[in-house]
Amino acid sequence: MLLGFWLPYWAIMAVLFLVAVFVRANQITAFMAIGLGVGAVWLFFPLYLWLTTDSQLPMRMSEIFGLKNSSYLLGITGVIGFLLGGFSGLTGNLLGNIFHRR
Repeated sequence: MLLGFWLPYWAIMAVLFLVAVFVRANQITAFMAIGLGVGAVWLFFPLYLWLTTDSQLPMRMSEIFGLKNSSYLLGITGVIGFLLGGFSGLTGNLLGNIFHRR
C-alpha cells in the first residue's frame, strides 16, 4: 500500500507479472489468483478510505459518470483491478511457459 504513494498503479502489475513468470501454475489459476488479489485490494482499499474519511468524492465522481449509486463506482474499480491483475498474471504465466521445459 505504501508504494502506491510513490509508484504508478502499473508498477505492481509488473511485479505480479514477474511473480507469475516464476511461479508454476496453469493459466486459469494464474489469472484468477492474481486477478482476485488485485481486485480485492482495488475494491476494499477505496471502500475503507471512503468509509473512514466520509468523503464526498465518490458521490461526485458517480454523478460525473452518470451512475445512480456511488457503490457502482467501487464495483467498477474492483472489476478493473481484477482484469488488470488477471491479465498481468496470465501474461507472466504464458511467458514462463515459453521458457519452462516440460
